[in-house]
Amino acid sequence: MRSGTRWAHGLGPSTLDDLVYPPESELEDVTLARLLIARGDKEEGAGLLEGLLQAADAGGRGRTVIELLVLQALVMRAQSDEPGALAALRRALTLAEPEGCVRTFVDEGAPIADLLRRLLRAQRRKQFSEVEGESPLEYMSTLLEALGAGMVEPTRAGVHGPARLILDPITERERDVLRLLDSELSNREIAARLFVSLDTVKSHTKHLYTKLGVHNRH
Repeated sequence: MRSGTRWAHGLGPSTLDDLVYPPESELEDVTLARLLIARGDKEEGAGLLEGLLQAADAGGRGRTVIELLVLQALVMRAQSDEPGALAALRRALTLAEPEGCVRTFVDEGAPIADLLRRLLRAQRRKQFSEVEGESPLEYMSTLLEALGAGMVEPTRAGVHGPARLILDPITERERDVLRLLDSELSNREIAARLFVSLDTVKSHTKHLYTKLGVHNRH
């Protein structure tokens, strides 16, 4: 049996042009696309992905569509086509969120984490023309956590509650204040416990309220 590499090298552009995309060979075709991309044939790989995507879309095979969109986003990233990559990733996220898909994204590792961060930054800057709308922030937070990725820089875009914590994580000192807020201690007593000024405690508390989307300590 030929190895995957030899099999991929045996297919030239004309062979790829003649491929039909029946569902029964979908796994093999997706694997071929991955091999083409891995060996540096990004244009051929991208062409194969596009054909597979159209076939899977027409056949209503949602999980395959999501996987192909993720691969498309990564290929476009490698080709320095950030708007295209973000658009493909956004569509994948929109389709994947209701299904709760995590593994499809996590298996791609650091490159997809990088794209998720870029998409968050684009949304923060309201570059919706690039990404055709907003993506689900809390779902993106779940994916970044599963990827073991760090949080991105803060935003002032009016996001509140758990979704905001993707963009504006709680600091270690704020955690200390938060633990003591869940007690009967006054702000002055919390300041004394942490060896900081009362104004510092008030400042941390204000930031916590904003990040958590609440209006009082209780």
